[in-house]
Amino acid sequence: MVSDAMIAIFSGFNQRAVISFLRTLEKNKIHQYAIIAIGKQDPILKTIYCNKVFCIRQKRELELDEMLQILQDLYQQYKETIFIAPSTEMLNRFLLKHRKEFEGIHCQIPLVSEDLYTKISDKESFWQICEKAGLTVPQKLSLNEEFTGPVVAKPKKYISDSGNIYAPILLMDEQKYRYFRDHYDKNDFDIQEYIEGESYYLLFYFSKDNEVYSISQKNLLQQPDGKSILAACVADIHHEKIKEQYQKLLLQLGFYGLVMIELRKYNGEYYMIEANPRFWGPSQLFCDYGYNFFEFMLYDYGLLADFSIEKTNVKAKYYWGGGMQGHPELCVKHMDDEQLLNSGLRDFEYWDIYNREDTKEVYTLEMKNNE
Repeated sequence: MVSDAMIAIFSGFNQRAVISFLRTLEKNKIHQYAIIAIGKQDPILKTIYCNKVFCIRQKRELELDEMLQILQDLYQQYKETIFIAPSTEMLNRFLLKHRKEFEGIHCQIPLVSEDLYTKISDKESFWQICEKAGLTVPQKLSLNEEFTGPVVAKPKKYISDSGNIYAPILLMDEQKYRYFRDHYDKNDFDIQEYIEGESYYLLFYFSKDNEVYSISQKNLLQQPDGKSILAACVADIHHEKIKEQYQKLLLQLGFYGLVMIELRKYNGEYYMIEANPRFWGPSQLFCDYGYNFFEFMLYDYGLLADFSIEKTNVKAKYYWGGGMQGHPELCVKHMDDEQLLNSGLRDFEYWDIYNREDTKEVYTLEMKNNE
């Protein structure tokens, strides 16, 4: 029996994944959903989904009283359980921190316990888990006085002990190295060797009854400093031993839900970079490919009667042209054959995440800003 739950989607962050999720809902004729926009500048208001915006938040930060009031108003209007899409890291941690309060107002949160979520999402703890399990991880290094080569400063926790939220910092030259050493609290970071090589995502959905779905993607083009993926294609490393190793580990931990494991392949070894137990940006790739992790989640929670694994678009690609921000020369290429991207860029552009009817205005604005 399909649940009549109302699906709540918080817009404004991880927006490409949010758009892919909304497309999945529409494809499956699931129309009982409500969007909570982050503000009047939220790009969702420039899409065809603007008529599904239930309200616009008054505060950009996640504030408990406002969040509870919005969700209570949503429940009062529809009188159905509120299923909250686990779309961003900040949102997920906020929901888990206040789980009792949200569940007390008829909300459903499709996430594991706060403790397990944190162990997987925090970079230091998951590094330790993987090392203990015998999986290949980057070597930890000391922050020496002199720069001896590229390293990565990885935040140990999502929110540091000093209350800051950091992304990993690539220290690729002496100037960046010295600036980091002189301006950051070193206790908030692990210094790790920088791993070159091919970039992959191992994508999983673990159902509540331990059914496992998995594919992989190869990342070809990325924003500078390790930021968002710009171009990717479906890979086949989920047919290799590495997939079984991570699957076994996550099942042993009792994990369920969505999770992406970022890997680098160097000298025949797969190095664990990080794990993200939430929506991930290039989600449109698996949607277009026909192996839709959002459908697996919706089915698992009774929001979808059935799903099919089609794989109808085996040549599907992921591309976000607007993410180049007018500086394609600064983007990082993750490939041993540059011809794959250079000769087929038009083919990638065909799959642009925003160059579609439902988001055409967003695409036009992004490309104008790229000029």
